[in-house]
Amino acid sequence: MAMEQGTDDLAALEEAFGLPEKFIDNLINEDDWSLIIKSHALLESACADMLCHYFGKYEIGDIFAHLDMSNKKYGKIAFISALKLLSKAERRFISELSELRNMLVHNVSNATFSLENYVSSLTTDKQKNLHSALNLRLKIVSYKNEVIEGVDLLIKRPKFLIWSSLTQCLSSIYIQDVFAIKRNELLSNALEKIKSAGPIHIKQEDIPLTIGSESFASLTRDGLKPAP
Repeated sequence: MAMEQGTDDLAALEEAFGLPEKFIDNLINEDDWSLIIKSHALLESACADMLCHYFGKYEIGDIFAHLDMSNKKYGKIAFISALKLLSKAERRFISELSELRNMLVHNVSNATFSLENYVSSLTTDKQKNLHSALNLRLKIVSYKNEVIEGVDLLIKRPKFLIWSSLTQCLSSIYIQDVFAIKRNELLSNALEKIKSAGPIHIKQEDIPLTIGSESFASLTRDGLKPAP
């Protein structure tokens, strides 16, 4: 059966990410260059927001926004991987999309870039690897009375393949956002209840040994009093 994204689901994602109506839906009608550039920009913004939601610190949003997307040591994808916010397959998709974006963005002549031509220029092994990286969920697609499956999804329908995986990633990010917002709300409410019961005391034995006495003295100077 063909995999289709429900219009209600897309509308919900557009509303959640503050996008214009039909923005995600219309990406499939963009030229190849625009699809890749806009999809990557959308994921960059969504991932930065997801990290802010996770930490509950929206004042550092600008820092996350300026982090490189796909650097596996200190980019957004490094945080996402360490925190296991997205699956390995979703992270691989983002990294591969970043590679395509970086290949296109620095040369205006790439505005006429063709995904089908690019894919057809690859060796069979590279096509299989790229298909594995970019395809998150498609098994079979019916298109113009033709059933397309396997690596042919990349060769014959590369735009639809990327668009489908993009919506999958956005759905996963949205779910993480919802969980993080609710978790932060519960934690905030719990902390308020604890505070309302009286001052929070820190005992000497509460301090991990790796912090040491000097740090404990610093905590005291900052107004956190040891319990009697």
